[in-house]
Amino acid sequence: MVSGIHLYVSICNLTSIAEKAETHGDIPKVFFSMDLLLSELDTWTKSNCPSNVYIEKLTGSRIHFVINTNSAVSDGRYFWDIVNYSYGLLKELNDASKLASLSDDYQMKMGADYGLYVNSPISHKGVEEENTIGDPANQAAKIQQSAESGCLYISGALYSYLGMGNKGISFNLIPQGIFESLRRKYPNIVVYKFLLSETGVLLTDSKSFFSKNRNPFDGFLTKLSDEKLSQYSPVTINGSYHFVKTANSPKYIKSGYVLYCDIRGSTKLVAAYELSLSFPLLVQAIMKKIESMIDDVFDNGLDHVQVQGDRESAMVVVADRKESTARKLMGCAFALQGSDFKDLFESHSINADRFPLSVGVGISYGSFYRSSIGTRADSENLLLGSVVNEADDAEDKGASKPNVIALTIEAYRAITSCGDSDLRYVIEHAFKLNENQTYYVSVVGKSGYMSLIENRNLENNANVATGRGDRPWAP
Repeated sequence: MVSGIHLYVSICNLTSIAEKAETHGDIPKVFFSMDLLLSELDTWTKSNCPSNVYIEKLTGSRIHFVINTNSAVSDGRYFWDIVNYSYGLLKELNDASKLASLSDDYQMKMGADYGLYVNSPISHKGVEEENTIGDPANQAAKIQQSAESGCLYISGALYSYLGMGNKGISFNLIPQGIFESLRRKYPNIVVYKFLLSETGVLLTDSKSFFSKNRNPFDGFLTKLSDEKLSQYSPVTINGSYHFVKTANSPKYIKSGYVLYCDIRGSTKLVAAYELSLSFPLLVQAIMKKIESMIDDVFDNGLDHVQVQGDRESAMVVVADRKESTARKLMGCAFALQGSDFKDLFESHSINADRFPLSVGVGISYGSFYRSSIGTRADSENLLLGSVVNEADDAEDKGASKPNVIALTIEAYRAITSCGDSDLRYVIEHAFKLNENQTYYVSVVGKSGYMSLIENRNLENNANVATGRGDRPWAP
């Protein structure tokens, strides 16, 4: 375990801007501006911060920074530098005349936490990704989700680490009711609010790059002026966040599925066993389980997108409602749901009742954008659009109970109308609308799913035999 700060910086209205830009033919401008923003953040971080301050991942409209505070060269100043620089870039981006035709200005919000976490990089079947597991990353993400536009929200733990109480700077304590859903999971969480527009003015103990002779945004402004949008194409990464131009262009997916899968309970388990002598082996076992989830994605013919902590996201793109695609999707979903943690519990003497691990799967269907901004080894692992958020929500809310698959209503309709009557039979028997009439959730496990398929095969065999006047038979 190492200690550190996890900071999420989010363009909170990116999906809305992309949807509006599409109607005016301005989608290249959206990817152009995000490319410049991200590449400049990456370049600046590498040039101005030590190696233990880095960008872990880009997920949709969010960028995840990690500041390892175990190092002697780390302190809170790098946190404030990233906050200030990110917000400064945003202002320059919104002022750029080249992007003036976009419907709205980009809006930014941030959330951060401090504490112990585990470095757990992925290296499996060509998938090479930075990755962390632990409460700080989870809490920072959740805090960022609840933050208001133009604001930085930080946890009480980070507030204490940064010594904000001794700086004479006024943070506003967020009222209890705002974070009730988060407090159910983290009962002791305390959150403070700070206006991003005031950070550069009030935090005089930062390195304060704004006071340097050279404008820290010169390189960014030059790119904004020199780039020709008509020739613009998104970027891919060569190695670790080194941006390189490619011939790829953002793909508009008119009809596609997005799948999210989460190992529920692993963060709590990791936190409880962090002082155990066998802790490294436990983390290794969890990572092996994640690798098996990647295998399920590949084995069922889906495209791996990204591992996010203890989550696996995957997607498959279709031009229409093909039967084969829907079968691959559901085969993968039930394979993921059937992940068995028995060996992990037995080999590490873990009480399964106290730390029940389960798998949640959320699937959505609709239109979205796919590009290669922010990838490492994988291609095109940036997904933009409300459908992506819907899959995330389905996994989080619809699949909140152990070992549940949740389909959005659109996904359910797409699968059951794909033209495969056998698959429709299985899905209609395996999924029912939840109590909120929001998601179709599975009421059977992997074995039940296989039984439904077998039952359907028997019915088909019986029908064929009846038509021929033969006796029914089973394979």
